[in-house]
Amino acid sequence: MFESRINETYLSKLPEALRGVDFPASRDELVEMAEMNGAAPVLADRLKDLPDRGYDNISQLLAELGILEA
Repeated sequence: MFESRINETYLSKLPEALRGVDFPASRDELVEMAEMNGAAPVLADRLKDLPDRGYDNISQLLAELGILEA
C-alpha cells in the first residue's frame, strides 16, 4: 500500500484531478491527466510516488493510495 495517505483536502480534489482518465491507466497517465487538469502539485506528487504499474480501475487506485481497503 502507498506509504503516505492523501490529506483529506486533496482527496476531495481527486475526482477533478482525474477527470478524463480512461482505465486501465498507468501511473504516468494518471500523473499526466492530473497535471493537465490543474491538480495541486502535492496531489500530482502523491500520484508520482505510486508504484509504476497499471491500475485497472479507480477502486484499485484508491486502495493503493490508502483510501479504500483492498
